[in-house]
Amino acid sequence: MHGADAVATHFHPGAIIPCIRTTIEEDKLATHELFDADQRGTVPCFAVESEMLDGGHFGTVKATHFHDGAIVPCVRTTIEGHSRATHEVFDATEGDIVPCIKVATQMLDGGALGAVTVEIDADLSSFRIVVGDNAYTLVGGELVRDTRAAAPAR
Repeated sequence: MHGADAVATHFHPGAIIPCIRTTIEEDKLATHELFDADQRGTVPCFAVESEMLDGGHFGTVKATHFHDGAIVPCVRTTIEGHSRATHEVFDATEGDIVPCIKVATQMLDGGALGAVTVEIDADLSSFRIVVGDNAYTLVGGELVRDTRAAAPAR
């Protein structure tokens, strides 16, 4: 522990690769990381970052999943101060850190849902959305009605 910093790391008996690590940075950011020895071990496969505010409150919370030691995330969910949730899905084969699917949701008092915005990369080749009994696929950057049965993707 150094001043306002703290790091706690758990290792399995005899292992040199961490299993779980929690870090507190300057009373401002808490990071909790999970490691998987099958995924190159030294890079976390899942991380949760929580902004720590004065008075025991928290600000933005970000949960990110990585595959096979990659630095490009696979899935990230960010909660911004009880008012906005953003869920992002990345395609690591594209080689960039720009999400190919992004859903932003306004969170209202009492658990009510506000405005929802969905952003889709126009190059995404296998995108299907179901709205009620209707389904749509992305073709050439445009949503086109899918005449196949609109079974919900669950």
